[in-house]
Amino acid sequence: MLELDGKKLAYQHPDLKQLESKKEAAYFLHRQVSLPWIQRAALEGIQAGFIAILIQWKSVLTKRQTVSLSAEFLDQFGISRGVKLRSLKLLEKAGLIQLSKASGKSLKITLLPYPTKKNSIDP
Repeated sequence: MLELDGKKLAYQHPDLKQLESKKEAAYFLHRQVSLPWIQRAALEGIQAGFIAILIQWKSVLTKRQTVSLSAEFLDQFGISRGVKLRSLKLLEKAGLIQLSKASGKSLKITLLPYPTKKNSIDP
């Protein structure tokens, strides 16, 4: 609604629906999180899909492509160390993340772009 001198007018741009549908097709909750990436993660199972969403959330929050998921953080969601490791291995095998470990440090998780029609890799 637009407000002009205390009066509200119902106005909707004719191209608004078309613009909204284009946004929906490309992103999941945030412009940095691609819907195809989330869809691919979901194919690895509910636990891996949830871990993937947490990774993306931390990435958006910290504005970094490389994050870590501490035991304390995952405890808030009832996620054990075993579930975390299994899920991360599945996501890495799917090509969505890259794992690296420094001695005595927690795993570093780097988000990888998921191939789409625009950036797909042809065999």
